[in-house]
Amino acid sequence: MILYSILPHMHVRGKAIYFEARYPDGKHEVLLHVPRYEFEWQNVYVLAEPKRLPEGTVVFCRGRYDNSAENLSNPDPKATVTWGEQTKDEMLVGYFEVALAEQDLSLGEPQAKATADGRSDVTFRYRAPMGTQAVYLAGTFNEWNPTALKLDGPDASGTFSVHLPLSAGTYEYKFVLEGKHWRHDPGNRRQAGGFNNSVLTVPGKP
Repeated sequence: MILYSILPHMHVRGKAIYFEARYPDGKHEVLLHVPRYEFEWQNVYVLAEPKRLPEGTVVFCRGRYDNSAENLSNPDPKATVTWGEQTKDEMLVGYFEVALAEQDLSLGEPQAKATADGRSDVTFRYRAPMGTQAVYLAGTFNEWNPTALKLDGPDASGTFSVHLPLSAGTYEYKFVLEGKHWRHDPGNRRQAGGFNNSVLTVPGKP
């Protein structure tokens, strides 16, 4: 992923907040530290240079509160404080803006052409990151087997492709890089479910 900005949010008892990246190799890095958080002065911190976060990175957010009478912003030091949307309640929300580091939107959705047998010949294409050796296609049409259908390629532009005969109907699918890294189709805006599976509808009579 590419990290562009961070916005920390707490309410009036919030005193400090920080964000830390925990990388797959075991290293930790503080992305943002606000040692004197002020509810009346909340900022979106835009990185001077967007930061690439490798796959497997966990962004950890921790906040510190002051619920004592010494906190002049505290509406009621004796109150039991829970999460809530009102200022008298509390929150700990870490917003951040990211984008996929490797995605090509220009290829568009899979293309379907009707064939004589009443089905459609569907062309799936995926432009993978440089160095990718193999890309597979998995979906409801092959029981989500991650290595059952290998795409041809890459061609000179780094694009992998495969033709698949499909009957009319709606299918969910994903590309699987090297048989283990699952990716939705960036050229297809239609997605479904918690795993953001790409959705394809093949026209015709089911």
